[in-house]
Amino acid sequence: MSTKINPPCLKSKEYELYKQELLAWKEVTELAKSKQGVAIALTLPEDDSIRQKVFDQIPLTELKIGCQATKHTPTAAKSSGQSTRVVAYFY
Repeated sequence: MSTKINPPCLKSKEYELYKQELLAWKEVTELAKSKQGVAIALTLPEDDSIRQKVFDQIPLTELKIGCQATKHTPTAAKSSGQSTRVVAYFY
């Protein structure tokens, strides 16, 4: 039996809770690792532009390996404290 679980959403959460939920999601998801970075990026909030910054600064090819071992940290995402932490954790 296959269970599909969406990545957690950052909106209205403290960073530490979001981080723990991401770790838990990575343990239970059946989504291929090459798709996890893109799935997480698509759940980032649009209202503070973090999603747009991620897609502007990180090529899709790097998003596909984002949950594995890349060290890329986009400079445009350094505008807000929470956004910076999310992207830093994401990578």
